[in-house]
Amino acid sequence: MERSFEEIAPLRFGYGYRRGEEPAIDREALLTQVPAGAANPAGFAGGTTPERLKALSMMGGGELRRVYGGDAHARVLWSVEQALGFYERLAFFWADHFTVSRVKRPLRVLVAPHEVEAIRPFIADSFSTLLQQAVLHPAMLMYLNQSRSVGPNSKRGRKGRRGLNENLAREILELHTLGVQSDYSQDDVRQFAMLLTGVTVQRKTGGSTFDPAMSEPGSVRILGKTYAAGAEGFEAITQALDDLAHHPATAKHLAWKLARHFLSDKPSEEVVQHLAAAYRDNNTQLMPVYRALLEHPAAYQTFGQKIRQPFDFLVTALRLALAPDDMAKAVQPTQLQEEEGSMDMEVNPFPSSLTLQPLTAMGQRPWDSLGPDGWAEEAVAWISPQGLTERLSFAIRMAKGPLRRLKVSAMMRQAFGPLAEDRLALLLREAQGAKEARVLILMSPEFQRR
Repeated sequence: MERSFEEIAPLRFGYGYRRGEEPAIDREALLTQVPAGAANPAGFAGGTTPERLKALSMMGGGELRRVYGGDAHARVLWSVEQALGFYERLAFFWADHFTVSRVKRPLRVLVAPHEVEAIRPFIADSFSTLLQQAVLHPAMLMYLNQSRSVGPNSKRGRKGRRGLNENLAREILELHTLGVQSDYSQDDVRQFAMLLTGVTVQRKTGGSTFDPAMSEPGSVRILGKTYAAGAEGFEAITQALDDLAHHPATAKHLAWKLARHFLSDKPSEEVVQHLAAAYRDNNTQLMPVYRALLEHPAAYQTFGQKIRQPFDFLVTALRLALAPDDMAKAVQPTQLQEEEGSMDMEVNPFPSSLTLQPLTAMGQRPWDSLGPDGWAEEAVAWISPQGLTERLSFAIRMAKGPLRRLKVSAMMRQAFGPLAEDRLALLLREAQGAKEARVLILMSPEFQRR
């Protein structure tokens, strides 16, 4: 059955309904959320990148784990509490597009600041600006070993202590801009890596900087265009990034990724071209692309084709249980305490047993993807026997705990809005009590999809 945009908007483009909240149900209301969200500093990273790098040398393994756990827990609660669902979904998308994982010791305290400082404020801006902020942030430079990359003929390179690292150059071309299927060569990767030499992290200030002693002298040629490597510092690098942002292959790659994330695992070529045209015609500005996404008929014609990933599933479920009085304390900074290997907030409606523990079991803990390509989009990656078992375990925990006081009829209305299916209502009448009915709602195909 085809649904109207107004019926599906909070479910497809946000994190569902929440008690005491009037959800955005039209395109203009959703679009208004994006600049509003970008202007609202996120509160889930307790400290800036410079502050955390300065304190890093004094942190042991337990402290690093505590900081990361507190950030990740607060990251979940931030999306639960926020009313700007479309913006929050976009923040998740772009943080995944520019993945920085906690795999290395320093990154355990830098992954949250990377999202807060380099991603979220620029989601309503141009992609050119977002790209530069995201890939030149200290966390990205450290994650992809760019901070140690040295030009072979640079002052430091001639000493032979370090060499060229191509990681950042390759991922910018393959993942962040052109896409793996586009027409670039290994020589383009190497030339770009030469251009990027000199970009490093200044540990004293905690910021990105340009070190001429590490930079390859001369010029390089990338995708047919020449750049003055070494001589112009950041200027030549930011110009190259801007050129990549304006490349037609980047337009198509980003359009495909957005359509795949929001609409379908296999979006139509017509949808992709529609979004790519909005990108090309507006100088890489992202707001026209979001508008094109919301205005295309596929925005509602393909409803139900996307499986909710674990983070989406968990946040949407927690929002059902969040009463208006809980909102203010949901992301209130508090001390973490470690007990038997688990961490809980001292005062919070949702302890880590309902956030990090189930997300870990379901395989999608914040900033914890295995590689720079981020989380898988395909349904098969998340709907497996083990994945469904973990979702069921979480649903049972929710039914016994935070949802136990919510009437089944109210939960139905809140979970699906006007989309509460007759078939699901019939199923709930056959449930063995209210607890089982609540579990059935969370595990229903209607709740698992958007």
